[in-house]
Amino acid sequence: MNKKIFIKVYSKRQLMIISLVVLLIVVGIVNSRIEFGNKKKINPSVIEVSNPTVHEDESNTEEDTIDEMKLKREIERSKEINLLKSLLNSQADANAQEKIDNKIAEIIDISNKEMICENVLSSKGLGECAVFYTGDTIYVVVQKKLEKKELIQIQNVIMNVFRVDFSKIRVSQSKSSN
Repeated sequence: MNKKIFIKVYSKRQLMIISLVVLLIVVGIVNSRIEFGNKKKINPSVIEVSNPTVHEDESNTEEDTIDEMKLKREIERSKEINLLKSLLNSQADANAQEKIDNKIAEIIDISNKEMICENVLSSKGLGECAVFYTGDTIYVVVQKKLEKKELIQIQNVIMNVFRVDFSKIRVSQSKSSN
């Protein structure tokens, strides 16, 4: 009798996983078709793209590069959150809703930590920077060449905010910097 119960539970779990995968695929296809259809309807006054080849000041180029990185990061996070919210609205299972809520909260928490680090580092006189959390490693992109003291400052801020070991922190200089 225990064997029959296990088989029924296993089958239900399998069906739940298959239906979630199918739902993700359908949402991805619909989303890509909607985006493809909306490409012609973009309002140029809403989206402002700078021409990276036309800059009067080199420091502006460096800041623009870092700003573009931040913008791309936020766009991808927004897409991910919107996808999760659409899944949240379509899910009736309380367990699945809780997992989706937790994932959204995790994304927002990571985004807030990155923003805190960027603001603190900027206020310490390290210039414009971008912080990227990838799950196991945290990348910091700065616009200027760093001294050892400044590198240690960056590592301390990241370690305090993200609660990670310094070996998980990678600091690099923006390629448009000298």
